[in-house]
Amino acid sequence: RRPVASGGASSERMREKLASHGIRDSNYEGPTTILAVLGATVPNQGIDTSTVILQLPAYAQVERDYMGLQSMLELLQAMYGFRLDIDTVREEADRQRQALDETAEEDPRLQVWLRELERTYDAERANEPEVGTTPLSPELEDFLRDVERRWSES
Repeated sequence: RRPVASGGASSERMREKLASHGIRDSNYEGPTTILAVLGATVPNQGIDTSTVILQLPAYAQVERDYMGLQSMLELLQAMYGFRLDIDTVREEADRQRQALDETAEEDPRLQVWLRELERTYDAERANEPEVGTTPLSPELEDFLRDVERRWSES
């Protein structure tokens, strides 16, 4: 599945533009960065800002995320009407997808968890009433916690 994009903007015009490209409002409430500070202060200078974050699946631990990069570049092209040569990025993204598919094919537990994640993803994309309220199985939550722990230790 394509990464879920979420974000925000400093003006209603930019929020509408983000929404028209499938970018959901972010409800993130955590540590902030200089980008958040800029987003809060530059509108006073008459500059519109927006932030877009791609939510990558925890099981897809890659050194460089070409799948996310491809999605972001395609999104920017669609939003602003310019074209980039992203063939190399697309090829690397295809290789990453293939490697993840091969990993999933070798692990029956991962196959079950991926089907569950995809079901939740599809339900959210279809705007079903259960959006965001479908609990993940305890096994999947344990798996994702384990992946996050291993990631933070590396």
